[in-house]
Amino acid sequence: MKFEDGGSAIIRFPKPGAVMFPEEKVRNEVAAMRFIQDHTSIPVPSIFHWGTKEESPIGLFFIILEYIEHEMDLSDALNIHRRGSGER
Repeated sequence: MKFEDGGSAIIRFPKPGAVMFPEEKVRNEVAAMRFIQDHTSIPVPSIFHWGTKEESPIGLFFIILEYIEHEMDLSDALNIHRRGSGER
């Protein structure tokens, strides 16, 4: 979502059925992001809120965080030029 004041946010959910312990996954992601933010100079999006499935209208654990504009996604960053997709 992009807001009129120029801010933006995204919401992340663990994929239902693909994650055995979704609450633990969300809690660990939040803790890792906060640790990286506090102890390194690596840019990390701000976490606005995270919550349990009881707090979510669709019954999933979630993280609401700042959206950061980017030049490429992870698959682009990991792409090794001059190699076929089977060689990556």
